[in-house]
Amino acid sequence: MANIKNFAVTPVKKEIYTDNLEQIRNKILDLCEDYMVERGDQYIIPGQDFIPASSKVLDSSDLKALVESSLDLWLTSGRFSEKFEKELAKKFGSKKSILTVSGSAANLLAFSSLTSPMLKERRIRPGDEVITVAAGFPTTVFPIVQNNCIPVFLDVSLEDYNIKVEDLEKALSPKTKAVMIAHTVGNPFNLEKVSAFCKKNNLFLVEDCCDAFGAKFDGNHVGSYGDFATMSFYPAHHITAGEGGSSIH
Repeated sequence: MANIKNFAVTPVKKEIYTDNLEQIRNKILDLCEDYMVERGDQYIIPGQDFIPASSKVLDSSDLKALVESSLDLWLTSGRFSEKFEKELAKKFGSKKSILTVSGSAANLLAFSSLTSPMLKERRIRPGDEVITVAAGFPTTVFPIVQNNCIPVFLDVSLEDYNIKVEDLEKALSPKTKAVMIAHTVGNPFNLEKVSAFCKKNNLFLVEDCCDAFGAKFDGNHVGSYGDFATMSFYPAHHITAGEGGSSIH
């Protein structure tokens, strides 16, 4: 039998931030700024400069934030993600924001939360129906199917490629428990009518805002109308963390 002393765990040293460490840290961050200036910093003037779709605009502040996070040697969610969650929830006037690995995971988390027994009679159960849109993203529909519910598809209007709100009543049945749809490519669907429909019929509303961060409807941020809002921070979206998403409620 092996001597158990050979398997003793070496204690992890507690990180001590000395003045010297802080000076080195600041020097590294200053070099990041110098590097981006030499490389050609990407300064964008809102309303004037063209930002191509599926591209990225990064400046020295982005690089410094990336490097500063790495200097913590904390490679999973930490102080920066906690701050981001709080600020994100605050922006949408919500109680809580939970970061996820993707916008798809955020959709699954949001919808699955509505199946919780804590919701008692309102909880979504297998076999319940959820109104969604036919011309949309698969990851908006997958959580419905993954929870053994039935998606009820409505068509879109050719003017804005959003759900035909005039067909909502036609899709309603005694089994309908929720509406889960995305704002098409950042173009908000009619939140006034969809919200009123959900309130009238005691339905949950999940807003997939993965393509609509910052969009507004009637002066209010999309994502502030439903029971849940979901975000994606994939590189092709409005703001990016490289990957990731968030479920907000």
